[in-house]
Amino acid sequence: MTTREIARAAVRSLLLIALAAALAACASKASPPSADAGPRERPKTVEPWTVAEQDFERSIEITADVLPRSSVILFSKLPGDVTRVHVVEGDRVKAGQALVELDRSDYLLGLRQAEAQLAAAKAGLSVADIGVGTVSKKYERFAVLHQNQSLSDNEFEDISSAREQGLAGQQGARAQLAMAEVGLDAARVNLSRTTIRAPFDGVVVQRMVDEGTRLHAMPPSPVVMIADLDRVEVIGSVGQQDLLGIERGTKVEIVVDALSPEPIPATVDRLEPMVDPRTRTAKVKVYIDNPPYPGQPGKRVHPGMSARMILRLGSHKSPCVPDDALAKLSAAERKAVLFVLKNDLAVRREVSLGARSGELLQILEGLSPGEVVVRGGQANLQDGDRVVVAKKAGGAR
Repeated sequence: MTTREIARAAVRSLLLIALAAALAACASKASPPSADAGPRERPKTVEPWTVAEQDFERSIEITADVLPRSSVILFSKLPGDVTRVHVVEGDRVKAGQALVELDRSDYLLGLRQAEAQLAAAKAGLSVADIGVGTVSKKYERFAVLHQNQSLSDNEFEDISSAREQGLAGQQGARAQLAMAEVGLDAARVNLSRTTIRAPFDGVVVQRMVDEGTRLHAMPPSPVVMIADLDRVEVIGSVGQQDLLGIERGTKVEIVVDALSPEPIPATVDRLEPMVDPRTRTAKVKVYIDNPPYPGQPGKRVHPGMSARMILRLGSHKSPCVPDDALAKLSAAERKAVLFVLKNDLAVRREVSLGARSGELLQILEGLSPGEVVVRGGQANLQDGDRVVVAKKAGGAR
């Protein structure tokens, strides 16, 4: 190839390279921007909300159990056969009312025997008293004779010994009388125990015997369970982190969903002073009156039911946001994610939620009054996105 041909080939190569560069530049100008560049470069329009403070009532809701205010299982203190049963489950009883009767025949015999022993002891004491009286008079007469030396020492010693024996016999007779009186009292108590009575006003919860049942004293046989249902106890467990502010007299609302959604107002009666180290909770006890519903005697709170205990712990000011400002919510953990506006950027922020008041949610942690959050348009936001405010910021009223 000649020198001239080489020069021509080089010129053609340079022209082709220049043409390719020009076409690439034109294609770059004509093509649309990439998907990655768009969202970061184009600001997104959002609606703002200025965080303010509002009064929120602090309350705690826990699950609770309903128990009778007082209940007792009555046991037989005597062995014997049941002859009569006066009650069944559900019967209302008064204090002192007869519930169950045992066979009294053996205990009536025991009472008669105790009465006879008492009569014998009284007769024995009378004989002893007469004997002491007789020997005492003789002793006094012999003492005068002995002083005048008209009675020998041996004879005076004999009458002195007889007097001392009489006095000792009298003391023994009195002890026998006291024992007989105690035996009579015991026989009367045993006879009274053949009738098992209600210790207080209440309702028969369970009957464990029927007529003809054989009862034992050791171990004692259960007979009837009675509970006071006119006033019931509601018990719930509060976590250690919520104990502050709970004391006797704290306002409480009890809701028994099985009966009615209406709350029953009450106050805390007792708060256990120790926290259970296994559960890190302490028991809260509340008493509520439990009359039958008007016209519905069977509709009342029954022991064993579950209830909701809502403790009202007062109010205080806290930051708040509307519920539609949340971008993500974890109801179980009471956590949420929202976006805070800073220097025309949307900054992702995690917050802790508290109580609700209408559309407003209490913010326990994560926000301060005066900060501005995104209320509208946060669905497509990412942390650090550029934003444009659509209108003047709203706020809590």
